[in-house]
Amino acid sequence: KVAEVALPRLREFTSQEIANMVWAYATVGHSSPELFDKVAEVALPRLREFNSQALANTVWAYSTVGHSSPQLFDKVAEVALPRLDEFKNQEITNTAWAYAVFNYPTNFEFGTNPDLVRLIVSSMGKFDERELSQLHQWNLWVKERIG
Repeated sequence: KVAEVALPRLREFTSQEIANMVWAYATVGHSSPELFDKVAEVALPRLREFNSQALANTVWAYSTVGHSSPQLFDKVAEVALPRLDEFKNQEITNTAWAYAVFNYPTNFEFGTNPDLVRLIVSSMGKFDERELSQLHQWNLWVKERIG
């Protein structure tokens, strides 16, 4: 029902509201393919407006519900890499995990980016148990891809 009301008005949403919408759906384990498709369409040209939390929550939500959007992930990577210093620990781990889950070729480029790896390594003592679990999944993915 929420998606039906939101779909025609998504272009009016702020970047935070867009991210919150998909985050909420993913958090309750509900996928709405039509909503996620429309969010990707609306968000793509506006991703530079998204703060680090909104970027992380968006890719986390897509990965959590299993909704494929390679173009969205490519664009988030392009926007996020130069701004990694803005990302808090949870945002780093959610983003790395999301890229590992979707395993697109360009995700590998993002997931093994030296700046991302340096940030993760330099923050290693600051992650909580859940974040370390996500990083473990990310690490296994990187090792599998490298061979």
